[in-house]
Amino acid sequence: MIGLVVVVYSNYPKALFESCLKFSNEVDFRWYLYFHGNDPAIEKRLLAFANNHPNVMFFPYGSNRGLAQSWNDALRFSEKFGDEFAIILNDDLAFRGDGFPKFVDYVRALPDGYGMATVMGMESE
Repeated sequence: MIGLVVVVYSNYPKALFESCLKFSNEVDFRWYLYFHGNDPAIEKRLLAFANNHPNVMFFPYGSNRGLAQSWNDALRFSEKFGDEFAIILNDDLAFRGDGFPKFVDYVRALPDGYGMATVMGMESE
């Protein structure tokens, strides 16, 4: 199981959700979904997403509590639940084609204890 961390402000991440969900048979993942916005329509859609998909932890804060605070909380949850690793995703991106499972494979191939991997390469610090 890998953790997918997403913090939403004002953009419902439909394309991101779809680009990951189409590979749910290949990649086992859990969503850590935080809502920092105040649009009731977006919150309702996020709640529906959480209720209609397995392995979604939804935190509807409704205000900006700080991006790093939610990232850190999600990383702690991911470790607590024994996820293999966590990926922090922006709400306005989507993987093209089979980019999602390829990125997961790329991260899995990194040496144990590696710090951070991005689509631009690896960061050891």
